[in-house]
Amino acid sequence: METVLAYKYRIYPTRSQISRLGNQFSMCRYLYNWNLEERINAYKDHGETISYSRQQNALPGLKEERPWFKSVHFIYPTTWATEYLGGIEIRMCT
Repeated sequence: METVLAYKYRIYPTRSQISRLGNQFSMCRYLYNWNLEERINAYKDHGETISYSRQQNALPGLKEERPWFKSVHFIYPTTWATEYLGGIEIRMCT
């Protein structure tokens, strides 16, 4: 029998760090919803699916269109997109 351990960490961020974390999560949430909406509309309107790589390649252009995204480290949104939107893509294709 395999034992699985779980660790919980407690952090105590400063007010400045709380603000920055809030901004990061807010922009990640916006990006996730924007990508999801793009996929849903493409499927409803044209019956096509948009791949993860296509949306990932659009991220640099998004940074130019929306300067506030330059402060976001894009490893977070792309990780979220891979985990959540990847599953949606599989369900929509089957």
